[in-house]
Amino acid sequence: MIKLNTSSDCSYEGEAMLVCPKCGKRGTAHIFSTETGLCLNSIQIKQIHNSFFAVCAECRSTFEVDEWK
Repeated sequence: MIKLNTSSDCSYEGEAMLVCPKCGKRGTAHIFSTETGLCLNSIQIKQIHNSFFAVCAECRSTFEVDEWK
């Protein structure tokens, strides 16, 4: 039987000095990566979305990061 579904994963990547777009403070933010893929019988056949986001240490808001490393 063929099963088509999506999978997603989130993992911690490290820290970076960033300016938070919400509170405007510059400081260390934790960087996470997210990956979503299309799977066929539990084997990823296509990457749908891959992005990085940061969590501000001051106000705890999250925002997307364009480039990492």
